[in-house]
Amino acid sequence: MFRFNQEDIDRFTDKIVLTPGPLETECWVWTGAKSRGQGNLQWYGSFRIGRIVVRAHKFAYVAIGRRVWTKGLHLDHHCENSLCVRPCHLEAVTREVNQERKYRREYDYKH
Repeated sequence: MFRFNQEDIDRFTDKIVLTPGPLETECWVWTGAKSRGQGNLQWYGSFRIGRIVVRAHKFAYVAIGRRVWTKGLHLDHHCENSLCVRPCHLEAVTREVNQERKYRREYDYKH
């Protein structure tokens, strides 16, 4: 796992913009560096901590949401916004569950 401090959290929060909407549903949109990564069609936020780069939503889940990270899990965006870093919009799930939800959302969108 990565180590971080308050300075990292402050730098991180400087790169978040709130979307308009009801407080309980608004996304925290990442405005910093972005990358797709291998096999991804959507953009995801990237955040540097010292010498390492982590996914911005993973940093938010751990540092802001104060959740313990379990190696091997993936984060599912309930809001379906890959640039959202709001911890309550994220859920740690297995790769299989994450993929199943992704395909179900794509199917529901097309039909």
